[in-house]
Amino acid sequence: MAICLTKQQDEEAKGNIEGKTLTDDCKGELAAFKIELGESINKNLALAKACKEDATKLCADQDPTDPVAVLTCLRDLKDSLSATCSAEIFNTQLEAAKDYRTDADLHAACEPDAKQLCANVNPGEGRIQDCLPRQGRLRVLGVPGGALPPGGGECR
Repeated sequence: MAICLTKQQDEEAKGNIEGKTLTDDCKGELAAFKIELGESINKNLALAKACKEDATKLCADQDPTDPVAVLTCLRDLKDSLSATCSAEIFNTQLEAAKDYRTDADLHAACEPDAKQLCANVNPGEGRIQDCLPRQGRLRVLGVPGGALPPGGGECR
């Protein structure tokens, strides 16, 4: 259902609205659901299935009490992942490009600046990622111009 609702929301953002649109409550619940998926590989069923073997093989040394550690490990080792896992990791990065809150690492790093400097900006569709550099508070290491790459970067 989340995939269908996300497609509808994406079409609405492009201006391709035919018929009914998502309510603000539905959009809020969808965002909350996606944020929760970004907190642990086990909360995202497609990611967990696609990356189970990769996580076991490549990220076995990660702290099992840190729910974000395995996701971070998989992102860091994306060039070594199986094709199916790599595709699912890419999907998480696409979601983070639309809403930084869906990436737990970015959310933790950027939330204080986002709340302080972009309080009047509605999250989603990359609006916070656009706001922070304008405020001079986002510097992404290793990226020319400091642009926020999907699923990666640091707020400083």
